Amino acid sequence: MKAVTIPLRVLWLLEILVIAASLYFGLWKLSAVTSINWATLTQGIGFGLFFFATSLIMTAKPQAWQLKKLKEGFCRIQFKDCVHAIWRYGLITALYEELFWRLSLQSVLRHFFGPWIAVLLTASLFFIVHIPRLKGQWPRALEMAYFSMMLGFIFQATQNYWVLVIIHFLRNAGIVIYRFSILNISKKENRK
Repeated sequence: MKAVTIPLRVLWLLEILVIAASLYFGLWKLSAVTSINWATLTQGIGFGLFFFATSLIMTAKPQAWQLKKLKEGFCRIQFKDCVHAIWRYGLITALYEELFWRLSLQSVLRHFFGPWIAVLLTASLFFIVHIPRLKGQWPRALEMAYFSMMLGFIFQATQNYWVLVIIHFLRNAGIVIYRFSILNISKKENRK
């Protein structure tokens, strides 16, 4: 059976329609986007660091935990490349994905199915869309399923977009820095 692929333009159009529908029908509160304060920052930072640590624990190879090697790899990171990757995969991804998945889609689904079904459906769809990036690695798949479900629950509890953006950004940025460090370690070991 051949895999069905949907053209990227069609997906973007669907995403724009969901965002537009959620705005038009007023399914999310303006306060979800405008309220940012110390509580928002501390919640986002705390959860973000927790989810980054969870990601490392669930997906990192044991030898990667050697702090001396990590420090050596971190010191050789190409700053420009790493900042670009953090910008792209950390900040831009967090801003966009949380706007679409939680603020818009989860709000639309909550309107029709109630809060907990909306969390489960949104998390399931988020996970399904990210499956190609997981490359058949079950620890990463479990971590992604856990992360997507928890983001839905956190949004349901806080109704705050910025908490989710901070969480998502810190987790993704930490993973980017970690992977850049590990790549530098493996490049050095391959030269030997």
